[in-house]
Amino acid sequence: WKSFTDTYEKHGDGLMREQYSFQKSAAKHHVPAEFVDDLSTVVLCEPAGQKYHTMHYFSSLNYKEWGFHKALASSGWYADQFHNTVPPPCQCGAPLLQEPPEPPADECKAQSLVALLPRMNEAFQSLRAIYCPGEAQAFQQQGREAFGLVRTMHPISCPNQEGSRTRYRVDPKENASWTANQALGGSRCSPEAQMVVSGQV
Repeated sequence: WKSFTDTYEKHGDGLMREQYSFQKSAAKHHVPAEFVDDLSTVVLCEPAGQKYHTMHYFSSLNYKEWGFHKALASSGWYADQFHNTVPPPCQCGAPLLQEPPEPPADECKAQSLVALLPRMNEAFQSLRAIYCPGEAQAFQQQGREAFGLVRTMHPISCPNQEGSRTRYRVDPKENASWTANQALGGSRCSPEAQMVVSGQV
């Protein structure tokens, strides 16, 4: 895709050159995908057991107590304006994403979350197994919950805490629920959920 990128004329920040090159590269290598001219997101809604393929995700996926956008799991780009005290899942020692329960058969947004979040965790875990000392063994022994679990949310303000927050820790011992936020400490703004020590804002 890098060589394809160079064949497109740069307009603005050049972002679209990269996106079109991803599509062209996928087509050349026969990666199963749905190609659209405007790169709009195709919501995944497939029968259980099907394999999912996605290359470019930029819309929000919201279902009941779950709110997801790819930037909310990051501390860079669009998310650098937030004041998260819960580190992003790609960072050493950070909690991975809570994975949702089985989706209702007729809810495409829920099915998309079920398809997407475990694969994001696979990527985070693989990265950290290489670059974070001791974490490969921790994940092997304790699973995805080795460093706790986190759920993303659309920005909220918490009392006595600076700025907006987009992540909160959940109880890793509870089975994931669509209808409960499952925040540690009983609230998405609790010190436990926000990893805030006493006196810190």
